[in-house]
Amino acid sequence: MHSYSYRDIFHFTIEKMRKKYFWLIFIIVLALLLRIVILSHIIDIREHTDILRYKDWARIAFLYGFADTYKSAHLQFGTLPNNQPPGLLYILSCMYFIGIQISKIVLAVMHVPAGSLPWLNVTLITLLFRVPPILSDLIIGSAIYFILKKITPNVLQPYIGMGLFLFNPVIIYNSTVWGQMDAVVNCFFIASLYFLLNKKIFPSILLFLLSIYTKLSLLYNLPFMLLLWWKNMPKGKYITYLIPAICFVFIFTLPVNNNPLIWISLFIKNNAIGEMTNITAYALNVWWMIFRPHAIPEGIEDSFHFSVMHLVGSPSDTSAFYGIPLFWYGILIFFIFLIPIALNLLQKKISTIFLIRNLFIISLLAFLVLPRMHERYMYPIFPLLTILAVCLPWYMAGLFALSILHFINMYIVYHPFLLAGFPYAVWGQKHVQWLISIFIVLIAVVFYVSTVFPNMTFPKKEKRNI
Repeated sequence: MHSYSYRDIFHFTIEKMRKKYFWLIFIIVLALLLRIVILSHIIDIREHTDILRYKDWARIAFLYGFADTYKSAHLQFGTLPNNQPPGLLYILSCMYFIGIQISKIVLAVMHVPAGSLPWLNVTLITLLFRVPPILSDLIIGSAIYFILKKITPNVLQPYIGMGLFLFNPVIIYNSTVWGQMDAVVNCFFIASLYFLLNKKIFPSILLFLLSIYTKLSLLYNLPFMLLLWWKNMPKGKYITYLIPAICFVFIFTLPVNNNPLIWISLFIKNNAIGEMTNITAYALNVWWMIFRPHAIPEGIEDSFHFSVMHLVGSPSDTSAFYGIPLFWYGILIFFIFLIPIALNLLQKKISTIFLIRNLFIISLLAFLVLPRMHERYMYPIFPLLTILAVCLPWYMAGLFALSILHFINMYIVYHPFLLAGFPYAVWGQKHVQWLISIFIVLIAVVFYVSTVFPNMTFPKKEKRNI
């Protein structure tokens, strides 16, 4: 009889995992290396004002506490007080704290006075702020792999889906080049979806709350997630699952205010609809197609002005047509077009693919018609659309088309350098931006019709039972 030591068992387990997940790890490492290479080339580009805000808020949170980030007393970079939930502060202040500790170690080892190495104060924190979105990209890619593995018996499709997402230029540009936190918000959401698909409701609830606790950009999904949780959890467990998750959020809000319920309620009321009051805030969507505004850079003579944009011709969402503000037109249109989606999700049994198709349409509709949409808020469609493109091949054309159009939309708004073979002189033209919005809307119409009326687009009736 053989006796195995703990070391033998450990090495056997590691070897088994290495063989099982070799290509998964390989793709993750390759995607990470690509992002590191890109970072090494763009680390000195002019930061977007959003990133300057992050630096300001992280510094204030570290020095004065979370509550002071919502005030203007300690701002340094000419930015605005914090308008994001506390979850983002935990991420930013954590990166800032790591930066401080690294700086202390470097200064001590090199025996140089504080302030003598500018890269510690500027470049290091810029790099560290890229860490959460890059890691989130990698986690979303892995989640896509495991979701596809659950859906399809095809061995290659999970790897294809993972690769399509991780090497999609729109994902890399958003997280690695721009340094935005959209990936973090969507990472929590996709993780919530993954646990929902596996009937693990409490972690699904908690992760979704963390998503909107980090940023409110996916708040429109809340009614549908409440419905899906209710359908999939044991009877009588709804309240017992929700209350602990909500208490968790309240506890982590105490550093901001000792009355978290009132504070969160007021925060959502004041910040849920965004900062800019334009009906479209640079999103090339339905409103762009209707009003034909123009996104114009201040100038391209230096890197700072190249990052400053002006939005001309996008009316305020308070502008009234027939006595009704545009804001309410956007909300009304959104809910009207969501009625068939809600009816789809109310069905007793639906397949995973059918569920993902409907969640994809919800995010796409939000980008298209909700007021004050920013260009980056198309990000939520890409993890879901990638899964669909692998399982339903005709979606692949839509994935490539929307990726190209969305990349142009982001590049129009944030362009700290000129891309070779990608002339900004073309994308800056008013009629070109208008045409792009038309293409995006037309593609969205095809996706919407195919979801609401599947028998019109699929020769065989889709099997919806799990």
